Amino acid sequence: MKTICIILGLLAGSCVANATNQAKASPDKPVRLYVKSYQYSEHAEVHPSGQGYNSDGTQTYSFQKDVAETWETHWADGVGGGASYDESSGNKATGSLGDNSSSSTTAETYHWGNSDWPDLVEGTRTVDWAFTGNDGVTTPRSWSGTADPPSVARPGDSGGFLWIGYEHCVAKDSKPGSATWPDGSGGDKEAKDRVVYSRTAETVMKLFTGGKAESKRKNLFMLSA
Repeated sequence: MKTICIILGLLAGSCVANATNQAKASPDKPVRLYVKSYQYSEHAEVHPSGQGYNSDGTQTYSFQKDVAETWETHWADGVGGGASYDESSGNKATGSLGDNSSSSTTAETYHWGNSDWPDLVEGTRTVDWAFTGNDGVTTPRSWSGTADPPSVARPGDSGGFLWIGYEHCVAKDSKPGSATWPDGSGGDKEAKDRVVYSRTAETVMKLFTGGKAESKRKNLFMLSA
């Protein structure tokens, strides 16, 4: 009889110890709705130009301006991400507007290290800028420093690129235009413009249902946007 009791006691103790170890190895996990990744890219160009003519048709001036800008942001949960802003512009003018030419470029880069949503971290920022004047001489500038964490977009936010949004977007547009009008002294003025625009953005969100590690329970979740 004593032998049987000892065996049963050992079996019961072994089961409790095994269950305790399993619970420690597979703890309960909380529900988590989070941003898995975010990708964004936006590009815009404008190309205005024009010229003027006197009453006998002789050209009196001309101008051309070209501006292009690109914004990009990418971020992933557990990885981090980065962002960039690139801009280039050029100006040319002749005749009564003065003979001049200039151009400039800007390259702005951001990097954020590993982070988990929504605990975003600070990063680094680097800027390279250059300007070329009418004399053909280029003046460069560069600087770097600490960057704030990317912002989390809120309802009604617009503009900016150093944030993580909740969106899906695919947009493109391109519009040329021109106009001619009298200059008031018998001559004419002409102006043209060409606008190019595109924007894409994609947010991937995931729901981690959590719960008991070994549970077969079914849960119902309702998400709204």
